[in-house]
Amino acid sequence: MDGVLVQLWRTSVGSVDRTLLILRRTRPYAFLAAVSFHLLNAWLFKIGIFPWMAIVMTALFFAPDWPRRLAERWWPVSKSEQNKSGDGQIKSSGEAVLHLRQSATMVLLGLYLSLQLLLPLRHHLYPGNVSWTEEGLYFAWHMKLRSKNARALFFVTDPESNKTWTVDPRDYLSRWQVRKMSTRPDMILQFSHHLAREKRKEGYEQVEVRAKVMASLNGRRRQLLVDPTVEFGFRIADAVANALDYAPNSALINT
Repeated sequence: MDGVLVQLWRTSVGSVDRTLLILRRTRPYAFLAAVSFHLLNAWLFKIGIFPWMAIVMTALFFAPDWPRRLAERWWPVSKSEQNKSGDGQIKSSGEAVLHLRQSATMVLLGLYLSLQLLLPLRHHLYPGNVSWTEEGLYFAWHMKLRSKNARALFFVTDPESNKTWTVDPRDYLSRWQVRKMSTRPDMILQFSHHLAREKRKEGYEQVEVRAKVMASLNGRRRQLLVDPTVEFGFRIADAVANALDYAPNSALINT
Protein backbone atom coordinates (compact mmCIF):
# COMPACT_ATOMS: atom_id res chain seq x y z
CA MET A 1 0.00 0.00 0.00
CA ASP A 2 2.84 2.38 0.85
CA GLY A 3 4.42 1.67 -2.54
CA VAL A 4 1.15 2.53 -4.31
CA LEU A 5 0.85 5.81 -2.38
CA VAL A 6 4.44 6.73 -3.20
CA GLN A 7 3.82 5.98 -6.88
CA LEU A 8 0.64 8.09 -6.89
CA TRP A 9 2.52 10.93 -5.21
CA ARG A 10 5.33 10.76 -7.74
CA THR A 11 2.86 10.69 -10.66
CA SER A 12 0.84 13.65 -9.35
CA VAL A 13 3.94 15.72 -8.64
CA GLY A 14 5.29 14.96 -12.11
CA SER A 15 2.00 15.94 -13.78
CA VAL A 16 1.72 19.25 -11.90
CA ASP A 17 5.35 20.05 -12.58
CA ARG A 18 4.96 19.43 -16.32
CA THR A 19 1.92 21.70 -16.39
CA LEU A 20 3.85 24.50 -14.68
CA LEU A 21 6.77 24.00 -17.07
CA ILE A 22 4.50 24.78 -20.02
CA LEU A 23 3.53 28.16 -18.58
CA ARG A 24 6.23 30.75 -19.19
CA ARG A 25 5.60 32.64 -15.95
CA THR A 26 5.98 29.58 -13.73
CA ARG A 27 8.62 27.78 -15.82
CA PRO A 28 11.76 28.82 -13.84
CA TYR A 29 10.22 27.77 -10.54
CA ALA A 30 8.92 24.52 -12.01
CA PHE A 31 12.37 23.81 -13.44
CA LEU A 32 13.97 24.24 -10.01
CA ALA A 33 11.33 21.91 -8.54
CA ALA A 34 12.00 19.34 -11.28
CA VAL A 35 15.75 19.50 -10.68
CA SER A 36 15.18 18.96 -6.96
CA PHE A 37 12.88 16.04 -7.72
CA HIS A 38 15.42 14.32 -10.01
CA LEU A 39 18.30 14.95 -7.63
CA LEU A 40 16.25 13.31 -4.88
CA ASN A 41 15.67 10.32 -7.16
CA ALA A 42 19.40 10.08 -7.85
CA TRP A 43 20.14 10.12 -4.14
CA LEU A 44 17.43 7.68 -3.03
CA PHE A 45 17.23 5.12 -5.82
CA LYS A 46 20.70 4.97 -7.43
CA ILE A 47 19.30 4.55 -10.94
CA GLY A 48 22.34 5.67 -12.88
CA ILE A 49 22.19 8.27 -15.61
CA PHE A 50 18.41 8.65 -15.77
CA PRO A 51 17.91 11.51 -13.25
CA TRP A 52 20.72 13.50 -14.87
CA MET A 53 19.36 12.91 -18.34
CA ALA A 54 15.89 13.94 -17.13
CA ILE A 55 17.32 17.22 -15.84
CA VAL A 56 18.90 17.93 -19.22
CA MET A 57 15.71 16.97 -21.09
CA THR A 58 13.63 19.27 -18.87
CA ALA A 59 15.57 22.19 -20.36
CA LEU A 60 13.68 21.53 -23.62
CA PHE A 61 10.76 23.48 -22.14
CA PHE A 62 12.81 26.67 -22.43
CA ALA A 63 13.23 28.70 -25.62
CA PRO A 64 15.72 27.05 -28.01
CA ASP A 65 18.14 29.97 -27.83
CA TRP A 66 18.59 29.83 -24.03
CA PRO A 67 22.15 28.41 -24.20
CA ARG A 68 23.19 31.28 -26.49
CA ARG A 69 21.58 33.91 -24.27
CA LEU A 70 23.19 32.38 -21.19
CA ALA A 71 26.59 32.36 -22.90
CA GLU A 72 26.18 36.00 -23.97
CA ARG A 73 25.41 36.98 -20.39
CA TRP A 74 28.68 35.48 -19.20
CA TRP A 75 30.77 36.22 -22.29
CA PRO A 76 29.35 39.34 -24.00
CA VAL A 77 29.84 39.59 -27.77
CA SER A 78 30.76 42.95 -29.31
CA LYS A 79 28.47 44.49 -31.91
CA SER A 80 31.18 44.28 -34.57
CA GLU A 81 31.37 40.51 -34.07
CA GLN A 82 27.58 40.21 -34.14
CA ASN A 83 27.47 42.04 -37.48
CA LYS A 84 30.07 39.82 -39.03
CA SER A 85 28.83 37.28 -41.57
CA GLY A 86 31.00 34.52 -42.95
CA ASP A 87 31.91 34.47 -46.63
CA GLY A 88 29.72 32.17 -48.63
CA GLN A 89 26.93 31.96 -46.09
CA ILE A 90 24.43 33.77 -48.32
CA LYS A 91 24.22 33.76 -52.10
CA SER A 92 23.45 36.88 -54.08
CA SER A 93 19.94 35.53 -54.51
CA GLY A 94 19.57 35.42 -50.73
CA GLU A 95 19.43 31.61 -50.54
CA ALA A 96 21.30 30.17 -47.53
CA VAL A 97 24.25 27.95 -48.32
CA LEU A 98 25.68 25.38 -45.93
CA HIS A 99 29.38 25.61 -45.28
CA LEU A 100 31.49 22.47 -45.50
CA ARG A 101 31.74 22.47 -41.70
CA GLN A 102 27.96 22.71 -41.38
CA SER A 103 27.47 19.91 -43.88
CA ALA A 104 29.90 17.70 -41.98
CA THR A 105 28.07 18.53 -38.74
CA MET A 106 24.75 17.49 -40.29
CA VAL A 107 26.27 14.20 -41.49
CA LEU A 108 27.73 13.47 -38.05
CA LEU A 109 24.41 14.31 -36.37
CA GLY A 110 22.62 11.99 -38.78
CA LEU A 111 25.04 9.16 -38.00
CA TYR A 112 24.69 9.81 -34.27
CA LEU A 113 20.89 9.76 -34.41
CA SER A 114 20.95 6.59 -36.51
CA LEU A 115 23.19 4.96 -33.92
CA GLN A 116 20.85 6.01 -31.11
CA LEU A 117 17.90 4.50 -32.98
CA LEU A 118 19.55 1.25 -34.06
CA LEU A 119 21.72 0.38 -31.06
CA PRO A 120 18.79 -0.26 -28.68
CA LEU A 121 17.30 -2.68 -31.24
CA ARG A 122 20.40 -4.82 -31.77
CA HIS A 123 19.29 -7.45 -29.26
CA HIS A 124 16.77 -8.66 -31.86
CA LEU A 125 19.75 -9.96 -33.87
CA TYR A 126 20.71 -12.39 -31.10
CA PRO A 127 18.89 -15.62 -30.23
CA GLY A 128 17.11 -16.03 -26.92
CA ASN A 129 15.37 -13.72 -24.51
CA VAL A 130 17.51 -10.64 -23.90
CA SER A 131 16.33 -10.44 -20.29
CA TRP A 132 17.76 -13.92 -19.75
CA THR A 133 20.93 -13.94 -21.82
CA GLU A 134 21.71 -10.22 -21.28
CA GLU A 135 23.18 -10.19 -24.80
CA GLY A 136 22.43 -6.82 -26.32
CA LEU A 137 20.83 -5.54 -23.12
CA TYR A 138 23.15 -2.58 -22.61
CA PHE A 139 21.77 0.63 -24.17
CA ALA A 140 18.57 -1.26 -25.05
CA TRP A 141 16.27 0.91 -22.88
CA HIS A 142 14.97 -2.11 -20.97
CA MET A 143 15.20 -0.52 -17.56
CA LYS A 144 12.66 -1.82 -15.01
CA LEU A 145 11.31 -4.43 -17.46
CA ARG A 146 12.60 -7.39 -15.54
CA SER A 147 13.57 -8.54 -12.08
CA LYS A 148 16.33 -11.12 -11.92
CA ASN A 149 18.16 -12.75 -9.05
CA ALA A 150 20.51 -15.71 -8.87
CA ARG A 151 22.68 -17.85 -6.65
CA ALA A 152 26.11 -18.83 -7.93
CA LEU A 153 28.79 -21.30 -6.89
CA PHE A 154 32.06 -21.85 -8.73
CA PHE A 155 34.13 -25.01 -8.92
CA VAL A 156 37.85 -24.81 -9.69
CA THR A 157 39.50 -28.09 -10.68
CA ASP A 158 43.14 -28.97 -11.19
CA PRO A 159 43.19 -31.93 -13.63
CA GLU A 160 46.75 -32.94 -12.71
CA SER A 161 46.10 -33.38 -8.98
CA ASN A 162 42.35 -33.98 -9.39
CA LYS A 163 41.68 -31.38 -6.68
CA THR A 164 38.46 -29.36 -6.74
CA TRP A 165 37.79 -26.19 -4.79
CA THR A 166 34.28 -24.85 -4.22
CA VAL A 167 34.33 -21.06 -4.40
CA ASP A 168 31.72 -18.75 -2.96
CA PRO A 169 31.89 -15.45 -4.90
CA ARG A 170 31.16 -13.58 -1.66
CA ASP A 171 34.74 -14.41 -0.61
CA TYR A 172 35.98 -12.21 -3.46
CA LEU A 173 33.24 -9.68 -4.18
CA SER A 174 31.04 -7.29 -2.27
CA ARG A 175 27.34 -8.01 -1.86
CA TRP A 176 26.21 -5.75 -4.70
CA GLN A 177 28.93 -7.11 -6.99
CA VAL A 178 27.79 -10.68 -6.34
CA ARG A 179 24.19 -9.68 -7.05
CA LYS A 180 25.13 -8.14 -10.39
CA MET A 181 27.62 -10.79 -11.48
CA SER A 182 25.39 -13.77 -10.70
CA THR A 183 22.68 -12.68 -13.15
CA ARG A 184 24.92 -11.81 -16.11
CA PRO A 185 26.60 -14.56 -18.17
CA ASP A 186 29.35 -12.24 -19.43
CA MET A 187 30.27 -11.27 -15.85
CA ILE A 188 30.17 -14.93 -14.79
CA LEU A 189 32.73 -15.57 -17.50
CA GLN A 190 34.91 -12.67 -16.34
CA PHE A 191 34.82 -13.82 -12.73
CA SER A 192 35.71 -17.36 -13.84
CA HIS A 193 38.78 -15.98 -15.60
CA HIS A 194 39.71 -14.13 -12.43
CA LEU A 195 39.49 -17.34 -10.38
CA ALA A 196 41.62 -19.16 -12.95
CA ARG A 197 44.30 -16.45 -12.79
CA GLU A 198 44.31 -16.57 -8.99
CA LYS A 199 44.87 -20.34 -8.99
CA ARG A 200 47.59 -20.08 -11.60
CA LYS A 201 49.42 -17.69 -9.29
CA GLU A 202 49.36 -20.49 -6.71
CA GLY A 203 51.10 -22.83 -9.16
CA TYR A 204 48.10 -24.60 -10.75
CA GLU A 205 48.70 -23.90 -14.43
CA GLN A 206 45.84 -25.73 -16.14
CA VAL A 207 42.90 -25.20 -13.81
CA GLU A 208 39.34 -25.54 -15.03
CA VAL A 209 36.50 -23.36 -13.76
CA ARG A 210 32.84 -24.29 -13.86
CA ALA A 211 29.80 -22.55 -12.42
CA LYS A 212 26.43 -23.61 -11.14
CA VAL A 213 24.11 -20.62 -11.31
CA MET A 214 20.41 -20.90 -10.48
CA ALA A 215 18.53 -17.82 -11.63
CA SER A 216 14.95 -16.56 -11.40
CA LEU A 217 13.44 -14.16 -13.92
CA ASN A 218 10.42 -12.09 -12.90
CA GLY A 219 9.51 -14.36 -10.00
CA ARG A 220 9.60 -17.64 -11.94
CA ARG A 221 11.14 -20.72 -10.37
CA ARG A 222 14.91 -20.91 -10.45
CA GLN A 223 16.67 -22.72 -13.27
CA LEU A 224 20.20 -23.05 -14.58
CA LEU A 225 21.48 -19.88 -16.19
CA VAL A 226 24.68 -21.32 -17.70
CA ASP A 227 25.78 -24.85 -18.53
CA PRO A 228 27.49 -26.25 -15.40
CA THR A 229 29.56 -28.64 -17.54
CA VAL A 230 31.20 -25.88 -19.57
CA GLU A 231 34.74 -24.97 -18.55
CA PHE A 232 35.01 -21.19 -18.27
CA GLY A 233 38.57 -20.67 -17.10
CA PHE A 234 40.63 -21.91 -20.04
CA ARG A 235 38.70 -22.46 -23.27
CA ILE A 236 37.45 -18.90 -23.64
CA ALA A 237 35.70 -19.13 -27.03
CA ASP A 238 33.73 -22.26 -26.11
CA ALA A 239 32.80 -20.75 -22.76
CA VAL A 240 31.35 -17.61 -24.32
CA ALA A 241 29.28 -19.54 -26.86
CA ASN A 242 27.86 -21.97 -24.32
CA ALA A 243 27.32 -19.47 -21.54
CA LEU A 244 25.26 -17.08 -23.62
CA ASP A 245 23.27 -19.71 -25.50
CA TYR A 246 22.49 -22.11 -22.66
CA ALA A 247 18.95 -21.60 -21.46
CA PRO A 248 17.16 -24.79 -20.38
CA ASN A 249 13.38 -24.82 -20.12
CA SER A 250 13.23 -21.78 -22.38
CA ALA A 251 9.44 -22.01 -22.46
CA LEU A 252 9.45 -20.82 -18.86
CA ILE A 253 11.51 -17.79 -19.78
CA ASN A 254 9.24 -16.59 -22.56
CA THR A 255 5.96 -16.98 -20.67
